[in-house]
Amino acid sequence: MVETLMPPNECHGQSPLLFWTIVAVGSRKYSENPTLIILLGPKVSNLAKLALFAQEPVLLTIQAFLLLCSWPMPFEALSNDITPILAGAVLQLATTIGLHVSGVGQEFARTRVSQDLTYRVARGKLWTACVVVSQRIITVNGTPPLVIPDTYGDNSEELSPFVTPSFQFQKKVSEFLSMTILYIQNHALYKPADELPSALDPIIRSAVDRLVELESDSPEPMDRFYALSAQLHLLSFHLFKHRSAIEDATLLVMYELACRTIELAIRLDSELSMAEYGPIYITKFLHSAVITILRLGRAGIAQQPNLERGQRAYFAVINYHKRHAVRPDDAFARFSIILAQLWTSTKIFQYSNGLVDSLRVRSKARLGMSMVYDCFWWWRQEYGGQSNVYGDNHVDQTANANLDHFTPGLDNDQLDLVNLNLTPIPDLQWPVFDKFFIENWPSLDLDISIPKQ
Repeated sequence: MVETLMPPNECHGQSPLLFWTIVAVGSRKYSENPTLIILLGPKVSNLAKLALFAQEPVLLTIQAFLLLCSWPMPFEALSNDITPILAGAVLQLATTIGLHVSGVGQEFARTRVSQDLTYRVARGKLWTACVVVSQRIITVNGTPPLVIPDTYGDNSEELSPFVTPSFQFQKKVSEFLSMTILYIQNHALYKPADELPSALDPIIRSAVDRLVELESDSPEPMDRFYALSAQLHLLSFHLFKHRSAIEDATLLVMYELACRTIELAIRLDSELSMAEYGPIYITKFLHSAVITILRLGRAGIAQQPNLERGQRAYFAVINYHKRHAVRPDDAFARFSIILAQLWTSTKIFQYSNGLVDSLRVRSKARLGMSMVYDCFWWWRQEYGGQSNVYGDNHVDQTANANLDHFTPGLDNDQLDLVNLNLTPIPDLQWPVFDKFFIENWPSLDLDISIPKQ
């Protein structure tokens, strides 16, 4: 993501934050001293807080923040996760110095700025990274993404020779997904239940069709992963509707798409060691895919999906998290255990009247990630000793009651591997992350070298 020609000492002199961020990210899988990332985490987090309000060096601070969004420092509680804050700060800092405007940012400076082409291109590349990384972090956090118009366009003559087709494609997918989420939120999401399908379905259909077209033009397999993840993210909004309004064909498409997304990720992992070095948002996109398999596999669809394929994909994500973990007790190590517990649970999705409805999502507060957050509240109720926070715990009588005792077939050795509520519920946090560490880190396919002015 960041390439600087400065020697280490000069980098430290200009931006201690960027220097120590690079060191910390590089130490994530440093086997000779696995405690280094834990020791550096608090130092880097404190430097990030200080840099937020510093006037200079903004360009270097933005690069450090992008790294911290993609591979954050370890944290113990979700309330200490600063990546969504940094994602918003990145875009605000970038617009403050005019990165969203093609050129050198003269209108945002107090002194004359060099018109050097290298500097102009570096600013444009950095803006592209700001958009893509920030929107991904905010999207997988289940909060409204930020869309800021810029003057580059899809086929900027100034940027095209220097920004790879792959990264241009990813920016297009990210912006399209973000704008669609906002459109759904503003024009469909909080319609009355009987009006929701007619408002929501055309938006999702049109947007997914466009993403399918984009997917066919993916320059690289990684680009296709993001296009598939975007499709699945939008399709998940169907679960806000009553079961009777969701066609079985739609559910089958979602199940198939979740399997394809995971299978592609596992293939990329075998080539790029993505589990060890992939950024946090890849893992969180996989959360949507794996929870889709969990929910739809228990949904009583008339035409049964390929449950064996789904199980393989589900277990693959469990193992992915084990390899993604830095410590045996961090969030992703524990998450692999939680996924196994959810898979074998006989109580998940079972309401107080004994009926089971795996397609019901009890809150819309986290947008396209709501089905994931809701699922972990089920885990919290069963394994964390928490009470139901959603009030009425009764499912509609039209739900499929034949799934009450659904138990997936699991071998012990496999385990070892491994009424919509329209009122937003406060504190919809991931229970698995309440007390654990989290951090991460493939390449964004973007080298940024910004000369000093």
